[in-house]
Amino acid sequence: MVDIFLFEKLLDAIDFKTTRLVLIGDNAQLCSVGCGNLLHDFMETKVIPTITLTKVFRYGEGGLMKVATDVRCCKTYLTNAMKNKMIKFGANQDYVFVDLSSEAIPQNVVGLYKKLLSKGYGVEDIQVLTAKNVGDCGTVALNNRIQKVANPNYGSKVFLRSGDTVFFEGDYPKSE
Repeated sequence: MVDIFLFEKLLDAIDFKTTRLVLIGDNAQLCSVGCGNLLHDFMETKVIPTITLTKVFRYGEGGLMKVATDVRCCKTYLTNAMKNKMIKFGANQDYVFVDLSSEAIPQNVVGLYKKLLSKGYGVEDIQVLTAKNVGDCGTVALNNRIQKVANPNYGSKVFLRSGDTVFFEGDYPKSE
C-alpha cells in the first residue's frame, strides 16, 4: 500500500549495485491513500517475475478471512437459507452475518454492542462497520446511538461540539 512518492524515495535510497529489491505483498489489498496501485500494476506488466500464492492455509479458521477470500474469488457465501438468521463463519466465529430489515439494524447494533460490553469487551475491542455515513444505518447515527451506551460521561455538562457532533470526555479510548 505504498504510494508512488514513497516508493520513489525507496528506489533513490537503494544502491542497486549491491542490493536486490524483493517486493512482497497482496495485490488484492486496498490501494494506497496516495497516488498509485504499485504492486498490482507491477504484477500486471508481466515484466517483473512474480509468484502468486493461491492457497490460504488458515482458510477455515477465521470467518472474516474465509468470507473475504470467498468474495475475492467470486464464491457465494450467503444463501437463501440464511434469510432472517444470524450466521457465524469460521472455526473461531469472528465474522457474524445478521440478516435484518434496515429498520431493525440500529436497535440491534446497539443491543449487540451493549451485550459485548457486558461480556467484558472494551470499546477498543469492538468495531462497527457500515457502508454509508448518512441515514439511520450510517456512521453518524450509529455512532450517536453507541456513544450513549459506551461512554459513561454521555450527557455531562462538559462537552465539545463540532458541527452536529457532540464529544464527551471518554469518547475515545486512551492509547497506551
